Amino acid sequence: MKHKSKYILYGILFSLLGLISFLSSYVLNYYLEISDGALYSLAYERISGLDLIDGYENFFGYTGGAEPLSFLIFYLFSKFTSIEFSNGILNTVLLFVIFKFLFKQRIKILLFIPFVITNYYFLLLEFTTLRLKIAIIFWILSLLAKTKGKSNLYYLFAFLSHFQMALILFIRLLVEMLIKKKFKINLNYVIFF
Repeated sequence: MKHKSKYILYGILFSLLGLISFLSSYVLNYYLEISDGALYSLAYERISGLDLIDGYENFFGYTGGAEPLSFLIFYLFSKFTSIEFSNGILNTVLLFVIFKFLFKQRIKILLFIPFVITNYYFLLLEFTTLRLKIAIIFWILSLLAKTKGKSNLYYLFAFLSHFQMALILFIRLLVEMLIKKKFKINLNYVIFF
């Protein structure tokens, strides 16, 4: 029974964090508007009324991002909802995959909460680096994948969401080649932290 109540508590804590993250996308939208996020907001508004090709050209013009998967996700969201709402959804998904990853690694939930609330880079992911947020979501999903094929597919999605993910992919391959054979370490810790 104690084990079950632990999962219920984790579910409640995650639900509260998810709700706070989702709502913060509306309350703290100011920070999105005064940073690189302002360019994403303009691009988001602009592409909502355009076809796919013109939308991609405008997205690239405003953000400088040529990554096709990030554009496609923004384009689809822009057809149905505001940038604040879509950012809230992405923030909640990001929290969920990080929570799931840390839970899988048996990291204590009490360490997760301060990480989310106080981590500068996590706050950047929440409010300004929208393409990178999508890529990080796919990257963490690749770490959580149960098969090599799914893991590789999520890596590809991460790369197609933000080309800088190639650096993480390169590091992961290097770590696998150089270290995995000699030491018994968990590669997810090396890459994630």
